[in-house]
Amino acid sequence: MTAKFNQSVRIGVDILTSTVATTTSPSDHVVISGISQSAVISTEYKRALAKLYPGTAPLPGAPDISFVLAGNLNRPNGGLLMRFRGLYIPIVDFSFNGATPTDTRFPTADIAQQYDGFADFPNYPINLIAGLNALMGIVYLHPKYADPANTIAGHPEYQQGPVVGDTTYYLIPTKNLPLLDPIRNVAALQPLVALIEPALKVIVDAGYNRNISPGTPTRAQLFPRINLATFANDLVNAVEQGITDVQNLPPSVAATSSTAIKTAAPAAKISAAAGRKARANSTIHPASAASAVRPHSHPARPKPSRARASASPGA
Repeated sequence: MTAKFNQSVRIGVDILTSTVATTTSPSDHVVISGISQSAVISTEYKRALAKLYPGTAPLPGAPDISFVLAGNLNRPNGGLLMRFRGLYIPIVDFSFNGATPTDTRFPTADIAQQYDGFADFPNYPINLIAGLNALMGIVYLHPKYADPANTIAGHPEYQQGPVVGDTTYYLIPTKNLPLLDPIRNVAALQPLVALIEPALKVIVDAGYNRNISPGTPTRAQLFPRINLATFANDLVNAVEQGITDVQNLPPSVAATSSTAIKTAAPAAKISAAAGRKARANSTIHPASAASAVRPHSHPARPKPSRARASASPGA
């Protein structure tokens, strides 16, 4: 019989605790890596260590342990278990148990793929398109953390966010919306995907507040505060970009989309003018939704480890 979620996590913590105790010595530098549910297990182990060795100042006898968490459901801003902290689903014994702590002596790297619904869930679930895109991200993006190519060192698309307490945060940008992945490779639908994806991305990004640090524990919120004129203008520009993307498709593919281009172009021009007028007259509060994360130079590699312990993936 398969263990339910909370029971599985408890078993994983027991195995991890035993592995560290029996395979390492106090002088070893131990790196504990966890992906998905293993990141949840690692979070629980980190919490236990923080209780045994509280504070951040040097402490004789404290173990030299660091963590690498990928697809972390406990990521403070974005992790599903923090977004809905306090929720409990009895049928699967699933507790939404909050954020991975950042106020410990144990250095941590936390890595998330943009739009992965487990580690990068929208701030505003009322945006149903953003929510659906995140759910599709669980299917199409979440499994990619196990790919050896997705490592911090040498991955040009990693973006380093802030260092909060003991934790450095990273984001892997996602070029294509997972929402459209089920139809992306269907030849007859490629013009449609090219046409609507830029506009859908504007809508999806409005479901996030990238101005909040990934290290700030953040629950799901109901209504976003966005500048409606800016949003409308961005949406119009995205529609025009979609038309351009269709026109740039190979001739054999783009030919099927000529009707859509002819229909959408006049509407885009009208909407663009309306968007510019709305922006000029707008007095709405500045946007707090999606903002770009600046690229970074690659961080220094962790110091060499004499021992490594991994929490066994469970999800």
